[in-house]
Amino acid sequence: MIAALLLPALLAGIIEGFLSFLPGSASVAGWLAMLFTPVLFIALALYRIGRTEGRAGLLAGAGRAAHLVAGFGVGLLGFVSNGVLAQVSLRFLAVLLGPEAAQAVFEAELQRAAPLVSGGPLFQAAVFVLLAVVTPFAEELFFRGYVYRGLRHHWGVPAAAVLSAFIFSAFHFYLVQALPIFAAGLLFALLYERTGSLLAPMVAHGVINAAVVLLMYASG
Repeated sequence: MIAALLLPALLAGIIEGFLSFLPGSASVAGWLAMLFTPVLFIALALYRIGRTEGRAGLLAGAGRAAHLVAGFGVGLLGFVSNGVLAQVSLRFLAVLLGPEAAQAVFEAELQRAAPLVSGGPLFQAAVFVLLAVVTPFAEELFFRGYVYRGLRHHWGVPAAAVLSAFIFSAFHFYLVQALPIFAAGLLFALLYERTGSLLAPMVAHGVINAAVVLLMYASG
């Protein structure tokens, strides 16, 4: 599991490092990393799940409409809670690091998303599909379908939900957004446990990402 978590970041870093030597390749490197990571997540998750617990129940057909509704509702709740928890996290960092340092961290994290709103309509549509559809599918398959289920098998639901949410948050390498991402990961794990299908957390994840991307477009 540790190797599976480290491999996407390691290979993405190698690709970016290699392309950094080529002139004018910075944007290409970023796009390759964004595309490569979900593909690798899907491949690793399907491979590991097939070798361990099996793939049964990952996208259960029974109650699919109810799972869609539950995912949409949890996604809206997650989007609202993300904004609240981001403010809590920012205030905590202000106490810990000082207001100016905390604001600098926050602005640096915002800059990571700046290239996503810099293109034209076609570019923004591609970003939207990638972040609101492809990424939620890949990350839920990996973090809930593989990581959470593997941890649950050994340590039970409560510990697995918390640990998988922590791993999910740590993988994104944010400070201000670490708490909101952790909370979202916890919601996704509990939603999967409740429904028995990855469809609901995939929808919830997609709703949150879609709302965030649309908000970035509106404010950009």
